[in-house]
Amino acid sequence: MKDGKCRICGSRDVMADIEIRDNGRSGSHPLRVVVEEPEPPKHGRIWVQEQSTGDLRAWICAKCGYTELFTNNIDRLYESYKKSH
Repeated sequence: MKDGKCRICGSRDVMADIEIRDNGRSGSHPLRVVVEEPEPPKHGRIWVQEQSTGDLRAWICAKCGYTELFTNNIDRLYESYKKSH
């Protein structure tokens, strides 16, 4: 749907790049994807787990409501993912 056309109904009435938020106890926060890197076999006394994040965004058809989700920062997320698998 990033091309501006709904793949379900064919409409070109698409709301693009919409932020997705969750209302938590401390307010509203954007939804994110988080990939944590594994603990290395050897590290110093102090170790901080690395992680990568990406914002979740929506493309929504204004006619039928079909919604697609996309994540940004995909290159960094995938690098972190490869380290853990």
